[in-house]
Amino acid sequence: FGTFAGLISVNPEQLPQRQAELSPRVTKLRLGQDAWRPNPGELRLAQDHPPLQLELSALHYRWPERVRYAYRWSGREAAFTELGDARSALFSNLPSGTHALELRAELVGPFKAQATAQVLNIEVVPAWHEAWWGRALVVGGLLLGIYGWVAWRSRAARVQKQELEALVAQRTFELRLASEAMEAANDQLQELASKDPLTGLANRRKLLDEGTALVAAGQCLSVIMLDIDHFKQINDRYGHEAGDIVLQQFAQLLRTHADRYGASGVGQMLAARYGGEEFTCLLSGPQTPAVEASAVALLAQIASHVFVIDTETSLRLTASLGCAEGKADESMQSLIRRADAALYRVKSAGRAHWQMG
Repeated sequence: FGTFAGLISVNPEQLPQRQAELSPRVTKLRLGQDAWRPNPGELRLAQDHPPLQLELSALHYRWPERVRYAYRWSGREAAFTELGDARSALFSNLPSGTHALELRAELVGPFKAQATAQVLNIEVVPAWHEAWWGRALVVGGLLLGIYGWVAWRSRAARVQKQELEALVAQRTFELRLASEAMEAANDQLQELASKDPLTGLANRRKLLDEGTALVAAGQCLSVIMLDIDHFKQINDRYGHEAGDIVLQQFAQLLRTHADRYGASGVGQMLAARYGGEEFTCLLSGPQTPAVEASAVALLAQIASHVFVIDTETSLRLTASLGCAEGKADESMQSLIRRADAALYRVKSAGRAHWQMG
């Protein structure tokens, strides 16, 4: 280049690249369905607070689509939870105490950059029974109850024989009622212990116990393990509440399929939630169940089903299936392992299919 002072030469390759600057922060927030408001920096929430929704930004306007976000609660988690390119986060049921939210923003591509900042401090007020006055109230009520019980026993000891006999008869009747109520409560507790609280399906413990009992009875078993494809993306995009709705509707689909299978007269099917977005169907009968037909039917039903999250949002999903037919004297744990290995192969091969283990 020519200048008034002479000539100057510049090599563009020797110019230092300008480092992109990121400033992660929470731009606005809201509780439940309240109006959005600016981030105050500090927030005080009730113990039963509604879901807290945050809008995130890195104040980078040239390539906002290249910014990836992650968060962690200081003192609670050692690693960041990745949000990807999602610019919002939803939190619910925060425990009592003080929490600091750290936000990390990372710019991907040729001009990489990364920044981390503490963006929000939250204090969750403890529940009444966690406060000192709540505990004092419980202790006082307990002492008052003990005092009342002692006083009542003292008065009961002074009554006449006729009143004592009437009291014994009344107490016998009450004990019988309490015993019946306790038996009913135990039955209900046993039922709750065998069910998944979110979906209402059998839980893993119920599945293994039932399968072990059927093996001991000489029944022929087959297992189908199902995994909802890319379920994490649903939680990341729509929130964990939407993920729970999808799990409940998926469980209802399995429950309907199990009822149809039982009504067909081929055998019985037990649908269970194995963990997270993974489900298991246990097929049993006097002969080896046709697990292939059930796997094909399940894939078709899942692919054609519309999962409704709310009045404006619906999804179509796919699932990966791993199947295994029981062998003579094979344990339930071994049958599960073979089906799980088949499921892993399906997921490695691209998902949305089934394979026999």
